[in-house]
Amino acid sequence: MASRCRCKSTHDDSARRHHTSGPVPRAVLHILPMLAQQTCRRAIFLTLLSSGCDEDPAGCVGVAGTAVWDASPDRRLCVLDDLVVEGRTPGELGVLVRVEEVAGSLVIHDNPALKQLPAWPSLVRIGGSLSISANSELGTVQGFPALTELGRGLYVAENPKLATFELGGALTVAGSVFFALNPRLTRIAGLATLEEVEHDVYIGDNAALEVVEMLALAEVRGDLQVANNLSLREAKFSSLRSVAGTWSVAHNSALKSLTGFAALERAWLVSIDDNSALTELEWTSTFEVVTSLNIVDNERLERVTGGPAVHLAPTTQVTIAGNSVLEDIVGFTGVKSLDGLTIEENAALLAVSGWSGLASISGRGLSIARNPTLTGPDGWFPDLAEASALALFGNASLEPMTVDALLAHVAVEGATRVGDNKGESTILDPCPWPRDGICDAASGRYGPGTALCLLDWEDCA
Repeated sequence: MASRCRCKSTHDDSARRHHTSGPVPRAVLHILPMLAQQTCRRAIFLTLLSSGCDEDPAGCVGVAGTAVWDASPDRRLCVLDDLVVEGRTPGELGVLVRVEEVAGSLVIHDNPALKQLPAWPSLVRIGGSLSISANSELGTVQGFPALTELGRGLYVAENPKLATFELGGALTVAGSVFFALNPRLTRIAGLATLEEVEHDVYIGDNAALEVVEMLALAEVRGDLQVANNLSLREAKFSSLRSVAGTWSVAHNSALKSLTGFAALERAWLVSIDDNSALTELEWTSTFEVVTSLNIVDNERLERVTGGPAVHLAPTTQVTIAGNSVLEDIVGFTGVKSLDGLTIEENAALLAVSGWSGLASISGRGLSIARNPTLTGPDGWFPDLAEASALALFGNASLEPMTVDALLAHVAVEGATRVGDNKGESTILDPCPWPRDGICDAASGRYGPGTALCLLDWEDCA
């Protein structure tokens, strides 16, 4: 919202006498003619205020944030800098219903007497951030129904009794969105019209939160992280198309599905980590990942499917590991090259049926290790012709002939670590891969090694 201080042309001497108490500064004389045709914005409003123009004809009084509490009654207020609400009582908040604009940030913190933050019916614009934090008794935020402009971020954190938050439903763009460490928060409302976030979205450590809804959000220009929300059942981002940074869904123990992200087409990095109720991951439409796709430690995940429209850039490293009941990885037929593919320690994995079009793996190469029930199947990775490195070991059900069939059509540029598959016991001495940064003894200083060598002094010390 523009500030509504409106002044007549500098050619009107009576206007100059009305709005100034002395000579008009040259800077003000330079900009005043423009104000005959347009409304003052904050920078102009501040310049005029320094010359004595401190209210508009409709009654909006420009005041400093510290002066709000002593403002004249029955006048609308435009705060010229930050407005800090700290240590206030409910009775002192009545003046805030008259605030129409805050040019700086609105910061509401450390108000132990507040159990409820009433609606702000007149506030249309916040030039900086909206921050609500560390209010020990605050249970309800009733909202900002008129708010259409937020210059920076929305920050709601460390409110131990906050159960319900209402924004207002008129905001379309925000700098960032951050909800964290509100252990009783069950509902976040009023974000249905938010279409774009210029930086990050973080929804984390809200133990009672059951549903997150941002139904109009189409673009996040930073990271989108939904993490450590123990009661979260649904994440609804039905219009989301793009995440410019990391898309992370992690440690949400009640979340059973990611269908709420079905429209997502692109992310720089994807991490689906430790969601213990998640049973299936499926991408059926266009989906692009640029750097990393990590699917790790989801203890009930049974199947991972990638449709033919899934595009993983040649710079993408894929890691699928520690998913204890995962049985198969299918699809991903449109993927031709990767910067690494790691499939490790999936205790129930029977087959890797996907990746039939994969022709080359650079970077980290191909590593399929310690999947005790994996059998292949025969003919897996039929188009794979080259890999920078290859590791196939510790798969107790994988027939050596299936390994040999794969090796027969893959040219490996670097190390080929093969052993300890079905019926094999490989303890090489001397170790054929010294000084490559990978411990090939049973264990080393930093934990388990590949166990392919008896000793690997250079890499396991």
